[in-house]
Amino acid sequence: MKAWKWSVVLVSSGANSRTRSSRVPGFVMVLVLALFAAGAIGMAHTTYRVTRYAVARLGVTNEKKKNHNLVKIMRFLEELARKNAQSVEQLVHVEDRVRLKLGLSPVSDDVRKAGVGGPPSLEEIVLASLSDPLVVRADSIRQDIASLMRMLELENATMVTLEDYVRVQSNLWKQFPSVWPVNGRLTSGFGYRYHPFYGVRMFHEGLDIANNFWTPIQCTADGVVASAGWLGDYGRAVQIDHYGSGYRTVYAHLEQTAVVEGALVKRGDIIGYMGNSGRSTGPHLHYEVHRLGKLADPSDFILPADVMVD
Repeated sequence: MKAWKWSVVLVSSGANSRTRSSRVPGFVMVLVLALFAAGAIGMAHTTYRVTRYAVARLGVTNEKKKNHNLVKIMRFLEELARKNAQSVEQLVHVEDRVRLKLGLSPVSDDVRKAGVGGPPSLEEIVLASLSDPLVVRADSIRQDIASLMRMLELENATMVTLEDYVRVQSNLWKQFPSVWPVNGRLTSGFGYRYHPFYGVRMFHEGLDIANNFWTPIQCTADGVVASAGWLGDYGRAVQIDHYGSGYRTVYAHLEQTAVVEGALVKRGDIIGYMGNSGRSTGPHLHYEVHRLGKLADPSDFILPADVMVD
């Protein structure tokens, strides 16, 4: 079999150009072509590997940036959770003090923990097994925030309950006869005394406070006018029921009433004017307090003048 041969033609440029040719065995040309192909494949592979390496490095850089941002976010969340936990603790402290002043029992620590604890969940076990500090830290922040949310939900519920209680007590307090009904001089107290008309020792049902005619008389608590008009020996009088608290107050010997039966009145409202009507020796107010239908000493309910009642 005849071997293949290749002719190589070399052409030089220039004015004195010549053409040279030489015969090269076929296997040599095949070898040259094979070497060229191998070099091209090697170059392509190298280019591919270098490109992949560059892409990988770029991905690592991007991931590092992402991780850095995640770390910043986690630090922010940690600080936010810490500050909010401090705020909740301060709120709990304030609530406990308010409860103490209102005579209420504080919320127990067991209740405030809101059921935190118990065996770890499957998710927590998996996260712990990864031993990745960043993952563990992120899960710790998640648990802190979840615990904080439970605390906030509980605090919201207890504060709503406390608010309702304070609202009820406030409404009751508004119906508590706690102020003086008029300015003046106390001429007779509650209890036994010598009656100014009969001259014998008799029980006096209220307080007598003297001042000038037409001195304004004020209601001592919120309520509803039960009656306003002439009331036997009491002369012109106003009776007010304070239904929520079980009290009734009576204002007698008025010169004139300033309210009508069924009217709603508030503490401090003018209900009449001092006079000398009925069985009376001079202008004064006879003031009574009834508690659940029984007479009570009005002095026991009147707070000092420097105490704010509303």
